[in-house]
Amino acid sequence: MSWSVVVLIILVFAMMVGPILMIRPSPRDRRIAELRAKASKLGLRVSMQSLQKANFAVYELPWEREEHTKLVGVEWMLERQSYTHEVHFADWWQWQGEGRPPAPSLPLLLARMQAMPEGVAAVEATRLGLRCYWSEAGGEQRLLQLEEWLKTTAAIMKPYILRPPASVD
Repeated sequence: MSWSVVVLIILVFAMMVGPILMIRPSPRDRRIAELRAKASKLGLRVSMQSLQKANFAVYELPWEREEHTKLVGVEWMLERQSYTHEVHFADWWQWQGEGRPPAPSLPLLLARMQAMPEGVAAVEATRLGLRCYWSEAGGEQRLLQLEEWLKTTAAIMKPYILRPPASVD
């Protein structure tokens, strides 16, 4: 067999195996898929969102719904800044947009922001749930911290966001 035939066989083999190897998830992709599956088992929703020209995984805890109540004061967002400043909320966090949580809940939220796990770039409350824009760094241990933060913060905020509907007289 000549060298050209051997090279041709190697090239054909590489062309057949190469695409198969490209489809396989990388170790990082497998780790993130496992992390997101674990988050789903913990009751969190995961989606991808853009924030300041970067993509983040958004881990969301849906609000607990109760009959005959409505959500109020849940449209707000805090974004982590790269520097601390006295005008920021909890030193590092800056309000985005016009929405704010109810005023009586601000001291409680301030205390919770001090306990925020590392890697969270923003916190947002929507009508669907409480969200953290997270870099997914820190693995399962950080995910468990994030889950605890979301559940504790949602429980603390619950009395301030659930209101009975106004009675119609």
